[in-house]
Amino acid sequence: MALLEWWAEPAESWTATLLEGSTVVAELAQSVSAEGVIRIDHVNADWGVGSDYRVRLESAGGSTATSRSFSICASGSGPEVTAPNGSTDVVSGQEFVVQWNCASGVVIDAFLQKDGVHIASVRDGAGNTGVLRRTVSPSWGTGSGYRIEIVDEEGNVGTGEEFTIRASSDPVG
Repeated sequence: MALLEWWAEPAESWTATLLEGSTVVAELAQSVSAEGVIRIDHVNADWGVGSDYRVRLESAGGSTATSRSFSICASGSGPEVTAPNGSTDVVSGQEFVVQWNCASGVVIDAFLQKDGVHIASVRDGAGNTGVLRRTVSPSWGTGSGYRIEIVDEEGNVGTGEEFTIRASSDPVG
C-alpha cells in the first residue's frame, strides 16, 4: 500500500501519472483536487518492478511536479539495503546515510551488525522513507565487518553490504 499526498494552488485540478524513468506506466488519477491523497492498495502487475519510478502531477493549467524516485518491489521481497556499502566512507563521530527500498509498512527498525552480531540499534520505529541519517557513535568502534540490517513491519529482513568504520584521525583510503 502507498499513499501519495500533495498540496497545490486551490483552483486547479490535477492528473497523477506513474512514470518509469520518463515513460508513462499508468494514469493513477484524473481531475483530483489541489490538496489530496491517493491511496494505492495494490500494485498492478503490469507496472513491473524496479527502482526508477516517479509520480508526476500535472495541473489543468500545465504546471507539473514530479516526486523523487522510488522502487516497486516484487511481492514478499523484503527490504534491500543500498547504503552504506563497501565503498562508503563511514567515519566515527560523523553523520552517515542508511538507504533502503522494498520495505513493507509505515515504519522500519535499523540495526548495526559487526561480524554478523547485532551490536546497536541505529533507529527503532523510523519512518519507512527509504533514507535515514545518523551519527556514528564512538561506542560502535572502528574496523571492518559492519553491516546495516533493516526489519520492516511484516518482519522481513534485509542486510546490506559489509562496510568499514574508520576513526576520524585515520587517513582516507
